[in-house]
Amino acid sequence: MDQQHLSKLYSSVGIVALVIAVNTWIQIQGGETILSMPLLSKEHPAAALYGLVLVGALLALTAIVGLVHAMRHGTCWHERAPLVWLAGLRTGTAEGRLFQAVLLILLIALPAISLVKFWDAVMTARLCALGNSAEPQLVADSWWAGIAGNPSQTRLVTGLLAGKDGAAASCGGGIEVFPPKEFLAIMLLDIFAAACVCAFLVALFRPSAMPSTGPFDSQ
Repeated sequence: MDQQHLSKLYSSVGIVALVIAVNTWIQIQGGETILSMPLLSKEHPAAALYGLVLVGALLALTAIVGLVHAMRHGTCWHERAPLVWLAGLRTGTAEGRLFQAVLLILLIALPAISLVKFWDAVMTARLCALGNSAEPQLVADSWWAGIAGNPSQTRLVTGLLAGKDGAAASCGGGIEVFPPKEFLAIMLLDIFAAACVCAFLVALFRPSAMPSTGPFDSQ
């Protein structure tokens, strides 16, 4: 891939990750999604879990593309960062550097911060056994061990569903999860995404190579 290909891939994947991150964040805060883009679930814990997978994977890909670009092109950070939208922009100017900094915040920093928010939403949710009326367990306390002796589905929920016609509340709604394998896999994915982001930033802000002044260098 040449520089233009890398920039297009970086911007395309990064923008999709940004939209999913913003939509998911707004939804788990109780708002409505933007750009009429529906999420995979309207329930807050489920939306946050899906956000961890989708944003984590897309952020990792965005950072990897950015890393390749930073290693191949540019001598300073604003040149090493892929250029989005404004082809031919002089990134060395004050407004050019500001533009590149804003894009780094939007396409890298904001999705990375959203993963922290989504993990908080998941860990403060509840796990329960489908159809069971027992009190749901906090995910933070039971994501590894799950629900002991549960013969049915383990559901990720906000709480029990109210029973009809005076029946006791029971576990329902939410989505099925598989502790600890599913949680552990998602954690590893997001750790990988964080490592990719760190590698990209290190390559982006590494010191510029000093020009050689050896006796055989051309003047």
